[in-house]
Amino acid sequence: MVLPGNGIFIVRGELSVLMTAMKRGVRWSSHSYQEGEMDNLVKSLQDLKVLLNKLEDLKTVDPVVFVNPFLDVIRSEDTSGPVTSLALMAINKIISYGILDSTHHNIALVVDNIADAVTHAKFVGTDQSSDGVVLMKIIQVLRTLTLSTEGVSLTNDSLCEIMLACFRICFETRLSELLRRTAELYLKDMVQLVFMRLPEFPEDLKPSNIKHLKMKAGVMESSRTKRKNKTKKISNTSAPTVDKNSDDLVNFTYTTKVDDNTNKNNIVDMQGSISQDDKIKEIEKETKGCEEMPNKEEERSASNLEVETIGVTNEEVEVNSSSVTLDTNLNQVNSIVIPTEQIQEKQDEEYVNYRGIRFTPQQEESFVLLPYGLACIREMFRFLISLCNPLDKQNTDTMIHLGLSLLTVAFEVGADNIGKYESLLVLVKNNLCRNLISLLHTERISIFAVNLQVSFLMFESLRIHLKFQLELYLTKLIEMITSDAIKVTYEHRELALDYIVQLWRIPGFVTELYVNYDCSMYCSNLFEDLTKLLAKNAFPTVSGVYHTHLLSLDTLLTVIENIENHCIEATKLKFERNNCLNHNEEVETLPSDILEITTSRQKISKNVPTKEELMAVKNIKKVNSFDYHIH
Repeated sequence: MVLPGNGIFIVRGELSVLMTAMKRGVRWSSHSYQEGEMDNLVKSLQDLKVLLNKLEDLKTVDPVVFVNPFLDVIRSEDTSGPVTSLALMAINKIISYGILDSTHHNIALVVDNIADAVTHAKFVGTDQSSDGVVLMKIIQVLRTLTLSTEGVSLTNDSLCEIMLACFRICFETRLSELLRRTAELYLKDMVQLVFMRLPEFPEDLKPSNIKHLKMKAGVMESSRTKRKNKTKKISNTSAPTVDKNSDDLVNFTYTTKVDDNTNKNNIVDMQGSISQDDKIKEIEKETKGCEEMPNKEEERSASNLEVETIGVTNEEVEVNSSSVTLDTNLNQVNSIVIPTEQIQEKQDEEYVNYRGIRFTPQQEESFVLLPYGLACIREMFRFLISLCNPLDKQNTDTMIHLGLSLLTVAFEVGADNIGKYESLLVLVKNNLCRNLISLLHTERISIFAVNLQVSFLMFESLRIHLKFQLELYLTKLIEMITSDAIKVTYEHRELALDYIVQLWRIPGFVTELYVNYDCSMYCSNLFEDLTKLLAKNAFPTVSGVYHTHLLSLDTLLTVIENIENHCIEATKLKFERNNCLNHNEEVETLPSDILEITTSRQKISKNVPTKEELMAVKNIKKVNSFDYHIH
């Protein structure tokens, strides 16, 4: 995107509007210019305005310089909702108008700062409607940043934080339906972008190069009015632990809807706090959405814990265990807090030994912000799969439906590429297939329909890796269609039959069923069982013809049509061979009599058995089945 020539005027205008709104407030109502008493936020904005007045083009300024003052306003918990909205809209303009130079050497730092500030936004709440407007603008900025050209510079941590910020809004029942649906829509856009970029990321299976990321979630729970610049030391406090191998990584707390008047003068925190009651004394530890597994040095320093207090009026601090998730199995947290300023001063001092040799400490190299890659996509994929786990009591129907909807988007745009990455394929084979098959027993027809759609997209593209999973899936569908249970409604049977029909219409799928299952010693006769099922359902046993009867008949006709096409192709191939032999031309030898259908998206294996081999296996299987029934 070409940088706009009037970018400096746009930033100046946003500065003027923001400063006017801030000075209109109670805190900045003084009309006299007193630099010593001027608030740091207003002062930083004023300094930026003075700097921009001396310049003619933003290209000569580091983007960090003219972006950070707006981000400070977004981070501040003393700003009102309207002021925070103006700062958010300024950042949104800077991103969407192309004012940021994507080729600048500091663009990664700017993007990371924006993501961090917006996902940790705080403001003084007024009422639910006004606060909802600010939250709407927050997720709008996050979407704009992720989908922009500069968004490719987001780190793994930042992208996970952005996704979790949208998830928090989706699952917060106190917020308006419009806001939650908008956050869900933005999540779909982000998932679509990330999985469309999947082919760009190589997979490095070396353990030293695999980043272990973990997305944790919390909602904006009811919490307390914050006190500034307060710090509590937690000493010898038992900390709740979570098993590293556990799938229960999503901790959400649902609260009742509150009155609009209770939100006045309370702090709204994107990292999990909407302050509502001064009398409640609790503390919420801000959950980081994506974090790297601690190395040895980090594990040693994990004993130091400093937590900001929220609404603490006495020395007692109560920790809400449902809002704290720890990645390590620490049972005790020590209370050793060393000011970082003192440590830094000691490190910066020169050292002269007893021989007079002077040692000057070297400056540490700047930390390189790497753009997100496969590690982030894998963690996002794992998180979506965990949302669909019906065995997890924390997953509500809303969460399961959203997880399935986002997985649908992921498979729609990245199904052909997911199978190329072993780290993603492992998740599909185990967790995803387990959850999808478990969800076949759900009574919610909306979840059942989305579940079948995800299953179809998965098996259509990845069935060469999911032989036994597909067998179990089709077996469950057969049991459901033939079941007389009350909870299996006609709509369930119709949907199940409809997706079986869609599977059978995949070119070559019927042949694959017969070869891989009916002609296998260790699999059930899926083709035979499904054919019997369809033949039975095609004939109405009661008065009237239903849609399920027509679907079954249509499927059988599809099979007959496929057999006819195979016969026609075989006749053509035989005719071409005879012509080649008559003209003494070389004939390409096919591996078997099973023909490859050109319209199929899956490659035929080179080790396909011949017709005689298949018949021999089929006969042995039939004899064994007969002997089994006799005994």
